[in-house]
Amino acid sequence: YAPVFHTVSLQECVQNGWIADFKIYNLSVELTPVEKVEYDRLTKVHNSCFTVFQWNFDLAFRCMSTKGAEEYAKQLDWEPKRVVATAVQWRKAMMGRNDIVYNAVNKQKIALELFKKYPNEKFLTFCKSTDFADNLVKQYPNSLSYHSKFTSKVRDGILKQYLSTNIQVLNSVAALNEGIDFPGVDNGIIFSS
Repeated sequence: YAPVFHTVSLQECVQNGWIADFKIYNLSVELTPVEKVEYDRLTKVHNSCFTVFQWNFDLAFRCMSTKGAEEYAKQLDWEPKRVVATAVQWRKAMMGRNDIVYNAVNKQKIALELFKKYPNEKFLTFCKSTDFADNLVKQYPNSLSYHSKFTSKVRDGILKQYLSTNIQVLNSVAALNEGIDFPGVDNGIIFSS
């Protein structure tokens, strides 16, 4: 990385017109009972495996390969395959928990409530998965998905349709995260956290 030679605050960016003024509202959502049971199960697996690596991310990631696990396996007096299997199981549990949080059903319910509450405002959503974005479109017909499963020609058409019609919501998946300027968009919702 290059050294930092200048920083600019968000307030300065707004004052200079480089970004639009904004407000941030953090809304927490409850997991459904089914999501909660699975999240708790994965947490137990995650914690059980992660303690083997002394809660050290770098060590756990390094041990997902046999070469990376060999030295640590000697310290544990385990076979390297067992260390690798534990690291892989830890990562799967961690990713499974992330998926539950990223795709929580109640996030969609809150979004639908907001879309309906502000029918004359345009929304741009940032989703973690194409399934989540496409499911929002199924539930709210005045919306479009925009993601890598579409060709660039189709994506161009989707953007034109969103910007030039009364389509209220554009659900993006990692495709519009940087460098966009959509005048007339009133609200952004970040679902990927």
